[in-house]
Amino acid sequence: MLSIAPHKPEHYQIAIIGGGIAGVTLALACEKYGIQYALFEARDSLAPADGASIGLQANGLRILEQLGVYEEIERYATPVKIWRHLDEDGELLCKTNAFSYYRSKFGYDSVVLDRQKLLSIMANKLRGLDGNNLVKLCCRVPSFQEDEEKAIVTTTDGTVITADLLVGADGVRSSVRKFIDSVQVEDHAESDDYMSTQFACAYGISPPMDAIVEGECFSVYREKASILSFTGKGGVVFWFVLEDLGETVPLSKSPRYTAKDVDAVCRSVAHIRVAPGVLFSDIYANRTVSMKIALEEGIAQTWNSARAVLVGDAAHKMVPNAAMGGNQAIESVALLLNELDGILQSPDSKIPADVLKAALCRYSEQRKARTSKIQNTAGMICRTQMFPHGEKTSAAYQQLQSLTAADWLFRAFMEFIGAPSLNGITLTERGKFYDEALASFQQRFSTQKYSNNKELVGI
Repeated sequence: MLSIAPHKPEHYQIAIIGGGIAGVTLALACEKYGIQYALFEARDSLAPADGASIGLQANGLRILEQLGVYEEIERYATPVKIWRHLDEDGELLCKTNAFSYYRSKFGYDSVVLDRQKLLSIMANKLRGLDGNNLVKLCCRVPSFQEDEEKAIVTTTDGTVITADLLVGADGVRSSVRKFIDSVQVEDHAESDDYMSTQFACAYGISPPMDAIVEGECFSVYREKASILSFTGKGGVVFWFVLEDLGETVPLSKSPRYTAKDVDAVCRSVAHIRVAPGVLFSDIYANRTVSMKIALEEGIAQTWNSARAVLVGDAAHKMVPNAAMGGNQAIESVALLLNELDGILQSPDSKIPADVLKAALCRYSEQRKARTSKIQNTAGMICRTQMFPHGEKTSAAYQQLQSLTAADWLFRAFMEFIGAPSLNGITLTERGKFYDEALASFQQRFSTQKYSNNKELVGI
């Protein structure tokens, strides 16, 4: 009887699970480095119409510029110029123009654009299936395996590939994270141990309004339900209504919502005046998009196994108040590839599991330290907005009116310290200016000769 040898699966250097910001950033970077990758996305598009806005700051934009997408992003993005902080009655607490200094201080503005447009720009830059790489849509990956030589990916449609490294960029309910947790010999954890939900968010997009200026953002400080808003290109309004759930629930019990739920929370803040002559109801009435989701928070306990690792929301999920979630996903991709430099040398080379795991552990340790601080900052901003008179947040709320542009810039400098770029890819003059600005600030900060933040940030 004629025997037929089993088909050998295609092999890639990196298998990427998830085609959101983190996954597509990684795919773009792989193409820059000549790393062979396979990208699997459950949805039918890398730019689905299910998000509102995304904020990009200097730390993320510098990396995106290395990947060749910055100039097009800039065409569709709006620089943040003014941020207004309002009390529960919609009265102005303070207004800061600190963001208008960002380009002169960091080389990049802080910008806002449609999340779908960003993903479209990035996805269109991918070469995708070019003989070396694979992009597969409408494809779920429920299970994984790894051994000393490879990771094995099997999809629901029967596709099987192997890879030197498996990367979970598959969001807060990550299948890769579940796999990594399951193979831990010690300290085995479940997602419910470190991911939870205290807040929900109704979000949407509304057309421009004369009283809300392009480049203007605002936060309303109010218990139970509050408002956060950004303006995009042409003055389009991206809005978020944050809701306190009244309890903290584990990830597995995180609620799902319907259109009725969106309407209920948005009507609870309909009477809030968000700009002269404008109530939130005026924005909401003209919405073109509206959804409601739970806002999960948490840092994964374990980020890697021998041949699998996490990036983006799968590893570090944070509330949107600091506008750093996407930027931290981009940072994680950069540092991961920096740690893999010299290890993924060629598609044909065999990478010892212990060498790879050591690199993944270095990445995980560094990113846990940085993202934990930023997640805590985002959470503190959210809680100050939702509990302005709370025992732990009232001091921060009361401090708002005394903060100067220099104080806000000082915080930005401190937040950007430690942000990586991609090794081996030339920085533009703008990117080099960013590095020089941060180095100069750190030198000034270390001398302790400056009596105030205005002198430290140089304004």
